[in-house]
Amino acid sequence: MNFKALIKKTLTNACVYFSIITAIYSVIVMIIYVDDTQVLLDATRVMLFFLASILFAFANGALKLQKLHGAARVIIHYLLSLFAFYACILLPISPVGSTLLVGILLFTLLYVVIMALVALFKSRYRARLDQKSDYKPQFKK
Repeated sequence: MNFKALIKKTLTNACVYFSIITAIYSVIVMIIYVDDTQVLLDATRVMLFFLASILFAFANGALKLQKLHGAARVIIHYLLSLFAFYACILLPISPVGSTLLVGILLFTLLYVVIMALVALFKSRYRARLDQKSDYKPQFKK
């Protein structure tokens, strides 16, 4: 994949992640501040969400490194994703020690669930492809 295609793919993924992160954050804010009509996303937080989205998209590149073992790719992806979450989402809210730990643990739990679902879908997809490739027609029309 050439450099231009890589940048395009990374930015496309970043935009999708940005939309998801902003939507989830907006729903959480609407639930927490149900009586407040003046709650808006400030520009700094929006830019941090976009930076986190770019870092998440960049971390996805680690999953495509064929030279590394599968477990090493997932560990590198997790560490890069955790850094993006910590630096762009947790750190700006200045959490105390226990809140920071809970945030990291919730991120880790969410990461494990999502990666388990991805692995399940990939294994099902590969099994279906293998099943189709084993079929050889015996009679020609």
